[in-house]
Amino acid sequence: MYKRINLADGVNLTGVFSDKHKTNLLLVSFILPLNSLNAASLNLISKVLTGGTSSHSDFRSLAIACEENYSLSLDAFTHKKGESLLLSFSMSALKNKYSLYGEDIFREGLKLFSEIIFSPFMPEGVFFGDYVNREKESVKELILSLVNNKPAYALRQAVKLMCENEPYAIPSYGDLETLESLDNIKLTEIYKSLISSAPVEIVFTGEYDTDELSGLINSQLPFSPRKYILPEVSRTEKAEIVKTFTEKADASQSTLVLGFRTGDIISDKNYAAFTLFNEVFSQSPISKLFMNVRERLSLCYYCNSLSDRIKGVMTVSAGIDRESFEIAKNAILSELEDIKRGKITEDEFHSALRSALSGYRELYDSQTSVCTYYLSRALSGNIATPEEEMKKISSVRVEDISAIAKNITLDTVFLLEGN
Repeated sequence: MYKRINLADGVNLTGVFSDKHKTNLLLVSFILPLNSLNAASLNLISKVLTGGTSSHSDFRSLAIACEENYSLSLDAFTHKKGESLLLSFSMSALKNKYSLYGEDIFREGLKLFSEIIFSPFMPEGVFFGDYVNREKESVKELILSLVNNKPAYALRQAVKLMCENEPYAIPSYGDLETLESLDNIKLTEIYKSLISSAPVEIVFTGEYDTDELSGLINSQLPFSPRKYILPEVSRTEKAEIVKTFTEKADASQSTLVLGFRTGDIISDKNYAAFTLFNEVFSQSPISKLFMNVRERLSLCYYCNSLSDRIKGVMTVSAGIDRESFEIAKNAILSELEDIKRGKITEDEFHSALRSALSGYRELYDSQTSVCTYYLSRALSGNIATPEEEMKKISSVRVEDISAIAKNITLDTVFLLEGN
């Protein structure tokens, strides 16, 4: 069962009720515009908040409290959707029916969860300086180490170059220069503003009385009313020119990334069609990129696509030998052109359809996937249950997929050239 509830001005709750799992999962997300300051500060705040609360002043004490409450799991992290930056908090608690002595595990866990969000360790009214400095060093080391993962680095660089002067170019973890400018006082100011004014989306999945759940969340998570204004997205519907970049890397393998503008794919009409396009192009077991570019032509070690529907951006990444650059690039583009011309075999279409429908059915196998799905839908303004989306996908035709593909234009070619 699915239900959407407005808890307060600017605070929404989506409940997905099921007895499938042994745990209840709650995801609370604050939504801010994506910019360098927000990215660096929210990433740092996520680390500091999970380091201690007013009642449990260090990580060890907090971990013991979680363990004593049936191994309660708490986490905080940042991620981006379109040009929105989200600071998300998650709580996974064993369902009450599995308690040994009839305790309300979820209610008790929510008290600790609330402390992490609303009552952090602030001995003098600000974040503890030692905690902030420690986590700054940890984040700095992580950012510096990211270059070691060449495929991921290539993808980030391609997006950065493709979306230059757009907020989307900013990574969710921020940059070193902005990180260095933050101290415990400035970080506290940003945190307090976030808690009091940022729009909030909450997703719950598990078993709990619907009316009791909303009342419990309202009592334990004291959100003040705020405006529900989501960050605007700067969307380029069509690439006018193709930009090409090459960067040298100390690696045996080269990485090719193609960046595309997809046009409008978040509207109700196009969402389902793009889902099947994605399956035909790169996601299904017999997708064109896998069967033709990787297997038949043996042009790459891997070849897959990622898309951000809110932003209208798609990337294709391929691990290649340097001498295969032009051939691999042209082969990938050729497969896209075939879809534009409607050259989709019956096997490709039905495999794509089965794969897409299977993906939606399997959503319910993972509570995290359920929460991510409904959060993404709330941000896109296109709320639909997986079952509703499956019906729309089942009505998509080959010509609908072709029409979606015709709106996809190549924007950026990036080669991380191995030596």
